[in-house]
Amino acid sequence: MKNSANYARNIFTAVALAGAGVLAGLSWARATGPMAINPANTPAPAGDTTAAPKMTRAKQVEVFLASLNLPDDQKTQIKAILKDEQAKRKETQEDTSLAQKEKRAKNKDIRDAADAKIKGILTPDQYVKWQAFQKQQNARQGTGKAPLPTTPDAVKAQQ
Repeated sequence: MKNSANYARNIFTAVALAGAGVLAGLSWARATGPMAINPANTPAPAGDTTAAPKMTRAKQVEVFLASLNLPDDQKTQIKAILKDEQAKRKETQEDTSLAQKEKRAKNKDIRDAADAKIKGILTPDQYVKWQAFQKQQNARQGTGKAPLPTTPDAVKAQQ
């Protein structure tokens, strides 16, 4: 009878240890696998297809402008125009006296004015690339898709 109790205890211990090992292995796999949570929010390594770090709109514009090889003064002018446009659009959205239709119309006017200013800074070729970039930005707005291509060649490839 004593051997039977020891045998049952040994079986129970072995099963418990095996279960603990499986749980530890699953925890490790989850923490290090492709679906792992990234607390440092660091971008994925080059060539890693498991995660696409999202770029902010400002970063996408920055990378795109850099790809156009603009002088620093032109980049600064365009960034100032875009910052002013953003502030005006935010002000419009927060204006409770305007109906939604009026807000859309006012935002369109703000966008058109900013676009006219940017057109005056860029060369015709650069402006065509800018328009293609803007068109893609607008098409993807709010869709949750991967970040846009930010080089002129990548923009052309997707047209």
